[in-house]
Amino acid sequence: MYNFNNLFNNVFSSLSSFSNSLKESLEEISMDIYSFERYNQEYYVVDKVVDNFAICEKSNSKEMVNISLESIKGRVKEGDCLIILDGNYEVNEELTSRRKELINEKMGNLFK
Repeated sequence: MYNFNNLFNNVFSSLSSFSNSLKESLEEISMDIYSFERYNQEYYVVDKVVDNFAICEKSNSKEMVNISLESIKGRVKEGDCLIILDGNYEVNEELTSRRKELINEKMGNLFK
């Protein structure tokens, strides 16, 4: 007769270990993203767009700020990186692309 208690404990232990490993990896990804300092200036990552505002996280402080869509040049979407250029916010495609590549690379490494 099979001992289901042992099976349950083994499965639970494995899931718990995987969960901890995943949590540590996600924390590492988060740290890598926030330490992404290719640009010497502060940038803002768009978390979401609500009504007439882009809800953004500052790159160097993780502080959340609301930026009026009227003050942003061009179309903005979740995940975009904004920089201040000539007193206006502007989507920086290169920074946005590199940040997404870094996230995808780190996420891919989680399941290798």
